[in-house]
Amino acid sequence: MTETIFADPAESLPGHLCPLFVMAAWVYGRDPSQETFLAGFARLTNALINAGSNGALAVYHPTTLLPYDVHNSGVTDEDDPITADWVASISDVLRWFNENGIEAARWMLEATNASLQSDERGSANRETAMHQALERNGGNKTKTAAEFGITRQRLSQIIGKRERSDDRKVIALTPQDPFGVTRKRG
Repeated sequence: MTETIFADPAESLPGHLCPLFVMAAWVYGRDPSQETFLAGFARLTNALINAGSNGALAVYHPTTLLPYDVHNSGVTDEDDPITADWVASISDVLRWFNENGIEAARWMLEATNASLQSDERGSANRETAMHQALERNGGNKTKTAAEFGITRQRLSQIIGKRERSDDRKVIALTPQDPFGVTRKRG
């Protein structure tokens, strides 16, 4: 590994991308033993670099954000090797951890799955709570949105999903009017 592995990620780095060395550090960051941390960190970082090099994990150059294949597709005379500061999608890395049975990352995967499941349940509960608050407020969307700390427009988007799906008009399909629209004669 090179000295650049401990460089801070660029400020312009999108939030869903993370340097490979940071993902490896997260996995072993909870381990109190310095030796275990360093050995595991080095092994996992090298495994992520190898996965990026052989195409098992999509990785991107830290400054250009070009994928590995595109970055090295004849733009320069020499291939730029993947180092620990190259970045990957956090969800891709988590999926790679899961597919490869990285036991040290099990706690991270379980925490992520629990969070995703609670978000799915929470969104349905939140929508129901918004409908109840809207009824309680006599249909006042501004007051209801203020209760949830969102804008009136965002409230309309959230509660509008259910309304759009429930209030769709049925199209009358007849041979004379297959799309449910009669033409005006004039």
